[in-house]
Amino acid sequence: MRFADVGGGGRDDAIWVEKFSGDAFVYYNMGRRDIAGSRYWWEIQERGGPLPAYGGSYAGSCQYFPDLNGDGRADLHSIQGTFPNTAVSAYNVCEGNRSGDDSTDIKKPDLIMPPEAPSNGGGAEESNSPPIPGENCGLPKKWMQLPIKGVLPREIEAWASEDSLRWIRMVYNDGTQVTAGKKPAADKNHRYGTVKWDPWHDSFDKFSLYAGGFKNGVGRMVLELSDSCDSGKCNLDAGAYWPGGPPPEVDVPRGEKRDGMLLGFSLKAGDIIDSLTPLFSKSKPVKIILRDAKFSLIWQELNARPFDGRQMEVIEASHVLFNNRDEEPVDLAVDLFLTFETGTKVTWAKEKGREDGGEVGVTVGSEYSWEAGVPEVVTMKNGKKIEVTAKYVGKQIRRAVDGGESSDFKRVQSRYTLMTRVKVGGRAFCQVVAVQSKMDIEYEAVLTQHFENADAYSYPVFGRYRESLATDAYSNCFDIDEDDEDDKKDADAADFVITESGTYCPD
Repeated sequence: MRFADVGGGGRDDAIWVEKFSGDAFVYYNMGRRDIAGSRYWWEIQERGGPLPAYGGSYAGSCQYFPDLNGDGRADLHSIQGTFPNTAVSAYNVCEGNRSGDDSTDIKKPDLIMPPEAPSNGGGAEESNSPPIPGENCGLPKKWMQLPIKGVLPREIEAWASEDSLRWIRMVYNDGTQVTAGKKPAADKNHRYGTVKWDPWHDSFDKFSLYAGGFKNGVGRMVLELSDSCDSGKCNLDAGAYWPGGPPPEVDVPRGEKRDGMLLGFSLKAGDIIDSLTPLFSKSKPVKIILRDAKFSLIWQELNARPFDGRQMEVIEASHVLFNNRDEEPVDLAVDLFLTFETGTKVTWAKEKGREDGGEVGVTVGSEYSWEAGVPEVVTMKNGKKIEVTAKYVGKQIRRAVDGGESSDFKRVQSRYTLMTRVKVGGRAFCQVVAVQSKMDIEYEAVLTQHFENADAYSYPVFGRYRESLATDAYSNCFDIDEDDEDDKKDADAADFVITESGTYCPD
């Protein structure tokens, strides 16, 4: 156990250092629990985070936490050996970073408890250069050495030469991509490949790295995705066709059940990939929950707009019925059809204006709860031709969606049968009317990502909420007054015309 001010708050925090890996987990000192000062409140690292606060490179006894640059925060200083007394330093320049791997549920918050199990390492970038916030906080995040919650790899391209893995490119679900190493020329042995996957659905059946590279660097990478992969690029072998057989294989741990989510890599690279440490979650993701949503436009504001600005539209169908008989009235029936669009689509992303982070249901099992507006007809003129207007009414929506469910909008056709008596030589106008909403609103929310082993962590997201609903339909028929210009215009604008050859129902 060590004590140093990690967060720069003026109080020394408790740092639990694992004996062998050197990984360090922080318990932030939140001050005294009582006036006597015999008990203190310790805030653990955020539950379920993927990485320790300080990634171990050497044994725990070699890890020290001095403030090397005078910024008030504890840096990591690792002694490589007692002779010749060399060391490496990782500067703590990312203020407020409290992510970590400590998921222990502390029953007594005033007591410090160790993490449940040693981690697999990873964490801060080793550097002897002075702290440059734009580099030390930014660049490592691209490779998840400092976690960016919600930004997940979805594509890897790797190239190797005869003796080394030389270049790797990784694409994230927010569209960003990073590269490391120097890309070699292709040769006849095809020592390169690309693999794509859905980070929420797909898992790796094989994730192996091989030794034997230049100066014992990485020699080969072999990846195979599970059968759920539907991208067409489900396997990669960068570094095949080794003369004399492949070097030793290292099967990378991928969580407790070998189905963890790939979060990124910790690596060192120059012209080749010197070292590469894949970082996986402890188990697979099973659900996300959206909460505390704030919409850019609420339904009350839509109601204050004119109807054509409410993200609604009137849909209708109409027929004109003729009775050309000169002896008696005729009962005519007609089927009218309305086509509605129905569906809900909720997407999220780490950046505003993007939609490449995930989608409720399609991406993973999801839950959300918020108040939304549903359309409702509020006024209707039903003397002759129906004219409607609608507004939104508030409704508390709670939805739980299983993973793999489609959120495509569907077009649904409904049939309405109308019957009316048309007088001798007259015409009748029949119609059916409803209001269709097409809500499309941006929101901000907090997303909590849950894993199978009960780990969870939260992060802010931006998204779009789309919903299409229809109101009840209204229908009527009325005789057309041939002396009324409005009636005649309605008849002329009808969708279809039916004469007495339609359904004839005699008295």
